[in-house]
Amino acid sequence: MRKIRHLAIGLLTLACGAIAPWPAPAQDIAKDAAALVQALGDDLLEVIANNTLTSADREARFHEMLVDRTDMPTIGRFVLGRHWRTATDAQKAEFLGLFEDLVVKMFNRRVSDYRGERFAIAGARVDGDSVLVTTGITGPQRQPV
Repeated sequence: MRKIRHLAIGLLTLACGAIAPWPAPAQDIAKDAAALVQALGDDLLEVIANNTLTSADREARFHEMLVDRTDMPTIGRFVLGRHWRTATDAQKAEFLGLFEDLVVKMFNRRVSDYRGERFAIAGARVDGDSVLVTTGITGPQRQPV
């Protein structure tokens, strides 16, 4: 019985080691981050180009994508800067809610400017423990941005 228990523990240890993720090279991490940003950009453009959506539906979809696919608390802290440290928890929560709403409403208002532009990844690189993904917008009506 003791040998079986040791064998089972040994096999479990090997199995866990086999499925545990190995640290990915920086190039793979940058590629994965670029793919994530590209997918978000493509999905946003799909919502923008969908003429069957009402403004309220579009806004709801933007909000869903924003909350599900971005780290709004971190972005909000960055935007608030040094004032984040002195804000109360209630002020922080209120700010983050208002900031989220502002970003969604601004994005929804900008939709009327859409003229078939495309979203593209210009590059991605690991920068410390972050990945910087450089993006651009190209299209028939404008120079690349």
